[in-house]
Amino acid sequence: GECGEPPRLNDGFPDIDLTQTSFPVGTRIRYRCNEGFSLAEGKSPLITCQADSSWTAFVTVCEANSCGAPPDLLNGYYKTTSVVFGGIVTYYCNEGYNLVGKDTQNCIAHGWDGRTPVCDAVTCDDLPPIENGKTPPLLQENWEYENAATFTCNPTYTLIGERTIYCRANGTWSDIPPKCKVVECFRPDPPITNGRIIAGLGPKYKYRETIIYQCNEGFRMFGKDSIECGENSMFPKAPLCISDEASTVMPTTRGPAEPPVTVPGRAPTDQMPSPTSAPKKDIGLILG
Repeated sequence: GECGEPPRLNDGFPDIDLTQTSFPVGTRIRYRCNEGFSLAEGKSPLITCQADSSWTAFVTVCEANSCGAPPDLLNGYYKTTSVVFGGIVTYYCNEGYNLVGKDTQNCIAHGWDGRTPVCDAVTCDDLPPIENGKTPPLLQENWEYENAATFTCNPTYTLIGERTIYCRANGTWSDIPPKCKVVECFRPDPPITNGRIIAGLGPKYKYRETIIYQCNEGFRMFGKDSIECGENSMFPKAPLCISDEASTVMPTTRGPAEPPVTVPGRAPTDQMPSPTSAPKKDIGLILG
């Protein structure tokens, strides 16, 4: 007797002449797996043609080779479709880092192909020197993401702006470098009318030092109760203290306006003086 064609194997093939369609009793056929696949452990790759013209039980299985977990990516992470043959891993960088290299690797017959990319820190431009102060020294090749730069001023100079700025994820600084200036304000003259200074008596003030005012009893304050020494060595305008009576303006109450009456040959009634009443004027207090 003879056996017919041997059974097919997923992801593998019989080690025979594929044009042969019949096999004598006693023929033994070995199966092999395609590239990227291996015989499952404990499964025999052989079958035999038996006297009843049938093949012995077919238990061969080809399994995809595993590439194992992809390599870790410093300052980044990855996502995979699979870690066996045919799988793809895609790499990503954390905020503030740029990916250098190819962002994917494929699981091939003998592991992950190509080289694993790296995540390099975003860099910011060098900082210019500031006049009358010190720019922090660069302790590495470049200013990198999340690096902090802290500035100082020479004695007698005041720092205007942010003392510390940071390199951001988009490669720009969180603020412009500060300035070092001589700032000295003097107490405004004349003093506030109908009020007094209750804090910050001066007479000289440094940058951002404040004067706080309070109005006398019976007077209401218009404006902020404090002023601050600015970087131009000047204070803004002080608040005003207005008497409670003068600060309250009573609105004039009027009824709804009546439509003008037009008489042929005469001006509309709203343009003619009333014979029984004099024109009225609104009286109010205008505050400067």
